[in-house]
Amino acid sequence: MSDLIYLDHAATTAVHPDVLKEMLPYFTDRFGNPSSVYGFAANNKNKLTEARETIAGALGAKPEEIYFTAGGSESDNWALKCTAEAYGVHGGHIITTKIEHHAILHTCKYLQNRGYDVTYLDVDENGLVDLNTLEAAIRPDTFLISIMFANNEIGTIEPIKEIGEIAHRHGILFHTDAVQAFGQIPIHVDGMNIDMLSASGHKFNGPKGIGFLYIKKGLKLKSFIHGGQQERGRRAGTENVPGIVGIAKACEIAMAEMEERMKKETDRFWFSREAKLARCDLNREEVYTLASIVYEETKRTAEMPRVAGVYINRLRRGMPLQADPTVKYAVGDFSLRRVLHRHLEVDSPYNTYKYPGLPPGPICMPSIDAIDAVLNYEDHDYLYFCAKADLSGEHVFAHTLNEHNRNAQAYARALNRRGIR
Repeated sequence: MSDLIYLDHAATTAVHPDVLKEMLPYFTDRFGNPSSVYGFAANNKNKLTEARETIAGALGAKPEEIYFTAGGSESDNWALKCTAEAYGVHGGHIITTKIEHHAILHTCKYLQNRGYDVTYLDVDENGLVDLNTLEAAIRPDTFLISIMFANNEIGTIEPIKEIGEIAHRHGILFHTDAVQAFGQIPIHVDGMNIDMLSASGHKFNGPKGIGFLYIKKGLKLKSFIHGGQQERGRRAGTENVPGIVGIAKACEIAMAEMEERMKKETDRFWFSREAKLARCDLNREEVYTLASIVYEETKRTAEMPRVAGVYINRLRRGMPLQADPTVKYAVGDFSLRRVLHRHLEVDSPYNTYKYPGLPPGPICMPSIDAIDAVLNYEDHDYLYFCAKADLSGEHVFAHTLNEHNRNAQAYARALNRRGIR
């Protein structure tokens, strides 16, 4: 094993030595059942409380919102099946994606066989969900959206906060499978509009056979496993004390090391890109911000450098960006098919029709292609662009305002013909 180069940490990780050290006494000397009433066992109950507090703290959650399970698959099954039972009693509609883990996909198939309807969304070439497509898929009977936080095969991080905003705007619950994300990147359940979240210990140097499900306080999910009053009556079975101690210790270590690891990954990402910042006269944060606008303007990778070039030209000339995606962000509705004059009046520093320069920060998580498009923007003299009238998703570029207005009028007529208001 000394010659092994292990590159499959998305599948599982080795237990951290400090995690193993923390667990070992609970296999031998401290083996008591935490549900028992005598002092020897009660000490283990206190340890479970501490573990719950550690994990809750990492999520910005309350300790009573954390329920220990046997792993991510059980957590996913619990979230989907019990939400369907509680909120989709007479059938109903679930939205997920085609790239979910089998714990989600197979559970959705199970629910389909029992009368529920499921929409499986496509993703783009980077694995990202299109927010407009997501919102368009919502029906009056949609009761749950379940989309993974980070993909286990290609590493794509989905726009979780924005997905949660869409779900809550329509009164829909939002679950995320965060098995690949928890312990790796910052997560705040309230700030990201998450109602339920699944995680598994062995993905971040904890033990196998232990995970948890975050369930927002107030949700009416019932027991998934029956036969006892463990986990506040919601999950029967003698608690896996060594595993719970282990996942809490792994969480503690992951949180302590996260900032350093993220800095290392960021520095690695920018190592070959730093020299290109001077060409576009932007710092890292500004590149992220502009890249997020470019990404929302076009999902066509080949078009991104040209779009970025337009914005670079406008910034250098002191012209307002007048980027429609920033208005959608300011309004709080990415589903808008048409930005109207009333939307342009919203008073927000993100409204680039009202305020010059870049907005205060990114409006979404940009793809690497979008970041590279800003750094390698196309050198041209275009100052305007507009979606093509054929509604293909491509854009037509213009040097002058008159030329742009003609293009914009053609696009507006195309929208009118299709009844898009």
